[in-house]
Amino acid sequence: KIEKRTSVLIQSAPIAMITFVKAVGKDRIFLNWTVSDNGNSPIKMFLPHYKEENGTNFHYTPNRVEGNVTSMVIDKLQKNTKYKFQISARNEIDTGPVTDWAEMVQTLNEDPVFVPIMEVKGSSHATITIGWQPPPPEILDFIHFYEVEVYQDNYTNVEKAFHAQNSRNLPYMASDLKTATEYFFRVRACNDYIKECGNWSEVVNGTTMDGF
Repeated sequence: KIEKRTSVLIQSAPIAMITFVKAVGKDRIFLNWTVSDNGNSPIKMFLPHYKEENGTNFHYTPNRVEGNVTSMVIDKLQKNTKYKFQISARNEIDTGPVTDWAEMVQTLNEDPVFVPIMEVKGSSHATITIGWQPPPPEILDFIHFYEVEVYQDNYTNVEKAFHAQNSRNLPYMASDLKTATEYFFRVRACNDYIKECGNWSEVVNGTTMDGF
């Protein structure tokens, strides 16, 4: 007796879940989500929606959120205001159930702003070390890395580097520099939630040693 087996692919509406929400400005809140069940069908789009604490209706984000996106920043909110968040996902079968983020999240009273103050720490014939003080505690959580620019006079031979924010405030060393040459430096703090950087610091200069 020969048994024949047939595989059946059961498809259904997807289920998305918000996993992280954080206020990142006076009018912006960051959302991250994941798909707990795609219903055996590719996600076509996500439908994040939100409302104010005392609002009666949820609002959808104005722009379409594609199925390959797992985070976004909702902007143009009211400052110092609590918001409730939900999300659903859609595939070719249907739109899945709406799931809630349990807690309300409040926008900030002011945007977090930090402009580093840089100084030259030391130099050798091929390196210059710079450093800056870390952000104050209330800003620290919004700074994820620094963009550093190193260049010669008249903004020539510009090199960019990215330096991670860390609690030990390790200095940054520019290497493979020319001997007995003046270099200029500036740095700005960047927020990975909103994919933006703040204002540049004041420019500082340092000169490599002669090497002989």
